[in-house]
Amino acid sequence: MAFLDNKQLNDEQLKCLIEAALFVSEKPMSVQLFKKTVLEQYNVSNKRIITQINELRAHYQNRGVELV
Repeated sequence: MAFLDNKQLNDEQLKCLIEAALFVSEKPMSVQLFKKTVLEQYNVSNKRIITQINELRAHYQNRGVELV
């Protein structure tokens, strides 16, 4: 993915990475697990990760997918 070439992620890119990781993961993902895996090469704060998870949770609410 070309947008991953630099070490900066905007919020939409961050949300896409988190969403993809959630859907391919075989186990629950914690903020720390995101940081150790899919976001390892980026300096992303816990607050930004949580914000994007909450946005995804709201997006999928009432759509048959529950993010817990």
